[in-house]
Amino acid sequence: MNILRFVAPIIVGTSLLLFGYSAAGDPVYDVRVTEGIVYGHGEVLSPSPGLKPLLLDLYEPISPTTPDRRPVVLVIHGGAFMFGSRQFPPWVGIATELAKYGYVVASIDYRLSVDDPVVSERVLAALPPVIPGDVSLWATAAVEDGLTALEWLFDNSDTLYLDPTRLGVMGSSAGAATAIHLAYTVPDYGLDMPSLSYVVDFFGFPVIPPGDPIAAANHLETGEPPLFIVHGTEDSTVPIAAAQLLANRADDQGVPYEFHAIPGLGHGLDELDPLVVEIESGLTIFDRMIQWIDETLPVQVAIDIKPWHSSNRIFPWFGIVPVAVFGSADLDVDDVNIDSLGFGRDGAAAHPWVLRGFNINPSDDNFDDLIVFFRASQSGIRCGDPVATLTGSTSSGVLFSGADSITTVGCF
Repeated sequence: MNILRFVAPIIVGTSLLLFGYSAAGDPVYDVRVTEGIVYGHGEVLSPSPGLKPLLLDLYEPISPTTPDRRPVVLVIHGGAFMFGSRQFPPWVGIATELAKYGYVVASIDYRLSVDDPVVSERVLAALPPVIPGDVSLWATAAVEDGLTALEWLFDNSDTLYLDPTRLGVMGSSAGAATAIHLAYTVPDYGLDMPSLSYVVDFFGFPVIPPGDPIAAANHLETGEPPLFIVHGTEDSTVPIAAAQLLANRADDQGVPYEFHAIPGLGHGLDELDPLVVEIESGLTIFDRMIQWIDETLPVQVAIDIKPWHSSNRIFPWFGIVPVAVFGSADLDVDDVNIDSLGFGRDGAAAHPWVLRGFNINPSDDNFDDLIVFFRASQSGIRCGDPVATLTGSTSSGVLFSGADSITTVGCF
């Protein structure tokens, strides 16, 4: 049953030199927490063979009106894949603060070594071989549960008013390893998953493939999500050299990243409270993290799929889908790079038809809008998907994204 409760360094390497940070703005939302939501099931052998319910706690900003689509964060606790909980107090604090700033946060439990997890054939066949009773098995099970959680968020994005184009993942220790695997490792093995916007890594390092840290780090490649790293210089569990290896890989691949090495700090959030520890006077790690996320996320734009129809009915297999992109103070449609546009779940090449230079709703604003036509068969939309997304950039490189509800038809 779901339970509701209410709750009112040194930068040693970055892809961009950053000085004079300012503190994050004041939080503006009260928070609703729904505990114990079942987001899926995972097979286990202990304490008895069967399917274990996988639980998450959902932290939501409370809005007095119907909210716009909101950015969402998946939080994964640490514990060496052997112990830990979604209700680990430091993560409860971080999740609550994120929700106060307007983010929806899903903090998950996942199968641990004590569960003796059984990885599905879909995941087991794709990822590198695992050794029974070894960290490679536990890490792979955590990846599978993370994938299940991401799919749950995507599938519920309409009812929860989530923006799947602004989806991040963060974790500590083993949870950070899982976040890194989801963002950089899984895509290399052809497993389908929602796209991620960024990764926040506290004390983590990938362990897939096992025993080869260079190969594990090298899964991070050009064009993949930006990375925010926090690590202790005296970490004896995951030495800081591992974090530096990951940062170096991001630098080599041109992936935006920020690396905060905290002098004298060991391992784990039980030694570090990001809400308290400052990286400079008046600026906590959390302050800088939320600034960085805001800077990293694409600008949100309004879109309307099939704007001339009363229902956004889409045949995933065929047809042309018109999408209206609404101009605003944040987006001049004349500056949109048409070749950058992607649509659907996986992104599609734009159909050659593009309409510019008009306003769909002249009485609403004075901004021009844009109509772009996409091939449904190239969009990656699946039967039952509740939402489709559009991503793109301006000619000056500003990223933007939007989402709209859809109904898939013609499915069997």
